[in-house]
Amino acid sequence: MKKIVVAPQIVIYQNIFTKSKEFIKFFEDDMKKNNWLDWYNNGYRKQGFFDYNNNDDSIEFNCLKELRDNVIYIKEDYFNQFGKDNGNWDSYVKNWDNLQIENVTEYFKYDVDKLEGRDINNLLMEYHVDEYLLDHNSKFPRHVITINLYLNDDYEGGEVCVYDSISNKSYKYKPQQGDIIVFPSADPFYHAVMGFKGNHRYYVRTFIDHPVDGSNEGFEDFMEKSNEYIDKKLQELRNVPVEELIV
Repeated sequence: MKKIVVAPQIVIYQNIFTKSKEFIKFFEDDMKKNNWLDWYNNGYRKQGFFDYNNNDDSIEFNCLKELRDNVIYIKEDYFNQFGKDNGNWDSYVKNWDNLQIENVTEYFKYDVDKLEGRDINNLLMEYHVDEYLLDHNSKFPRHVITINLYLNDDYEGGEVCVYDSISNKSYKYKPQQGDIIVFPSADPFYHAVMGFKGNHRYYVRTFIDHPVDGSNEGFEDFMEKSNEYIDKKLQELRNVPVEELIV
């Protein structure tokens, strides 16, 4: 495993996950038996749930166990370097001793057949954040850092672009099999994905969260205002220079 700090709070843990091929096999076998949700026009998605006590010795459990062990290590390592006094964090992060690893893990398959005809030199997924800057008590828990695991690299394109507000640059990196990319979930850490071709593209996402008390009241209004804010931000990010990261 090699750790690369791309920019403040944007970190790549290279080759940290060893069961990528097994995880992909589970994806494909599971999709033959169960319905995965359509994921916009990009492919399919599903949620997995991990519990150390529910050991059925399946491929899914063993892959999730290794991922959880990775995330436990990353959580300690990452916050040792970029804790509350050494990072750019949103106001909802108040209790640093209470950050929790999500039990939910999201599985994604970018289906290359659904992307036929799209230009790989254009963004497949626009710049976005996984958590919203606006203070509101209708969304809980709140994501603090995003953890993306990439299971394969046998395709052309598919780079991840992560924006660094300090240098006002976006850094472009093609994840390699077994890489985990970590960055804060909220503004100003916008990220995007380039188009790709050749083979399907598989990745897994989980979060480290901060519990927030609240209710669902006003959630739709909160999301509408958040989306308006992000739409304005996108206009700025389209003009940001992109620097290819070669490691």
